[in-house]
Amino acid sequence: MLNNMIFHNILNRLLEVNNGSLNQLQMHCGKSFKFITPLGILSGQIDIDGFIINEVDNTAYTVIINIPVAVSSYLINQDQIAAFKQLKFQGDRVFGREFLELLVNLNFSGLYTSESVAVLFIQQQLQQFFIGLKNTLQLITTNTVNSVTEYLLYESEDLITQYELKQFCDEVDSINERTNLLIAKFEYIQK
Repeated sequence: MLNNMIFHNILNRLLEVNNGSLNQLQMHCGKSFKFITPLGILSGQIDIDGFIINEVDNTAYTVIINIPVAVSSYLINQDQIAAFKQLKFQGDRVFGREFLELLVNLNFSGLYTSESVAVLFIQQQLQQFFIGLKNTLQLITTNTVNSVTEYLLYESEDLITQYELKQFCDEVDSINERTNLLIAKFEYIQK
């Protein structure tokens, strides 16, 4: 399980060497997030400088991003629609997606510089963890973008295809023609 303070320290160290990402976060000053992963719950708030701090007590999170364990198996099998169904955003989805994109695009070079073997080992382990997290988030983000249309068309059936739209319009025209014919017959009978 990840500790929030360790997460904040590592993320803030990464942000120090990623000025573009830090500048992006400054635009979201005061927003808070709760990031639920299989490794634990990570939360924080963005301060005026763009760094991550502990959220104020009783904070209503701006966004809650939930990536359950089931997503990993869908990603391994490259089942984009199933992965998209499992990914949950609550709150400000735009900020949530921007936050995921920011994490995915962080540059890990220059994170730590030390001569100590223990520190270098810990650095390597943390770097491998974050690279794995980055790759997973990148895959999720890419799959989410690619599968939104597929999900809306085939799974939720919220969108219709051109063929279905043309078929619907043809049926409406047919009903209108039959209605007009029926009205004409009715008027003829009344005379």
